[in-house]
Amino acid sequence: MKRFLLVAMILASAASLYAAELKITGDAEVRGVMDQVDRGDTEMYGNMYFDADFNFNAALVVTENTTVFTKLTFDSEADYVGPAGVDTVEDQMAVDGGNDDHTYLGVERAYISTKFLPALTVDAGLMAGGLWGTAFGNNEVNIVRIKGTYAIDQNMSVMAIYEKNKESESDPSFGSFENNLSDLGDRTSYYLAAKLVFGQFTVLPLVKYVDMQDARTAALDNSPYAYAIDLAVTGDMGQIGFEFEAVYSNTDGDGNAALDSTTYGAYVDVFAKLDPAKVGLAAFYAGSTEDGVYNPGADFDFLLIAGEMNCPYWLPGPAYGGVNMSLAGMTAFKLYADAKVMEKLEAGAAFAYGMANDDAYTADVTFWEVDANVAYLIDAATTWSVEAGYVSWDDGGTDPVTSYRVQQKISVKF
Repeated sequence: MKRFLLVAMILASAASLYAAELKITGDAEVRGVMDQVDRGDTEMYGNMYFDADFNFNAALVVTENTTVFTKLTFDSEADYVGPAGVDTVEDQMAVDGGNDDHTYLGVERAYISTKFLPALTVDAGLMAGGLWGTAFGNNEVNIVRIKGTYAIDQNMSVMAIYEKNKESESDPSFGSFENNLSDLGDRTSYYLAAKLVFGQFTVLPLVKYVDMQDARTAALDNSPYAYAIDLAVTGDMGQIGFEFEAVYSNTDGDGNAALDSTTYGAYVDVFAKLDPAKVGLAAFYAGSTEDGVYNPGADFDFLLIAGEMNCPYWLPGPAYGGVNMSLAGMTAFKLYADAKVMEKLEAGAAFAYGMANDDAYTADVTFWEVDANVAYLIDAATTWSVEAGYVSWDDGGTDPVTSYRVQQKISVKF
């Protein structure tokens, strides 16, 4: 907390010194969770814990053309790790190299945004990466980028991004080049993207290319690379709305078979706004073949439990690398409804069913989940909510694995 106060004081002093305008926004959340996982009549995991997430966004408007953006984050994670195969995302994040201090305080954004031309804005520094279109496939990371955005008009803009994912290192412990092809030291990504608005529809195409060659692979005449194509479309037609996203990615190890992979997935959500309710049907497909398994992403909150608890069944085969992964390689459908019950009271419910896509590399895994939530709007900025869910996983052989979660949280936006 001392470091946060120090940074805040520096920003405030800078704003006063240069007569700049400092704008602070953010959000905060404190959550209490109770959950349990059972296999048949045997309790495999059960715990109760608190966690917290505070985000402070500062925009230091230096001139009419230049703004400095920063984001400070404080996270307090759970300190209990469940058994292998059923641990939750919160538990995984709590693993801190044996350190009992499971709190995080750091700078997640620090970049300069400058208008070089009336239509051209260039951002440089530490920004958010791994986000595009809808939440499908999103895995947010803090990454150093240079991004140029050219606004052709209010309905059309294009973006070019240079991103440094990993720097090369010289370390004699790497051993021979031949033995370390899979330990790539340097990695750079290039993006071309656009935002196109056509009346009630917004189209968001993106192409990504990753150069994974470094000194070791170059010495062996290897030029590993990867590329991805992402297309998201959203629409709002009054009472009917939708969002859609499809992703295809390919990695070519150029002789290093351990790097070769092809993954793909798609997501759609169609909903009707029937005041005071919203009713929708959502579905996603995460491809699963010998060439690779698509993961919908850590930031894809499709369900309360299944999206955060790893699949409780071992997923063998080269496509999975012997690792359990949340909703990777699954197809799922969700029917949901949200309604404003009273002026300050909102409620919602959802039912979902999912199945594994690749029977050759998994058991016949299926799951179903039911979720419900209630939210009380204390004021315009503060909300208290309670959520509950129950999920059942079945592989057609062993006892089903069931789990429930009940959580309450207070959140504020400012």
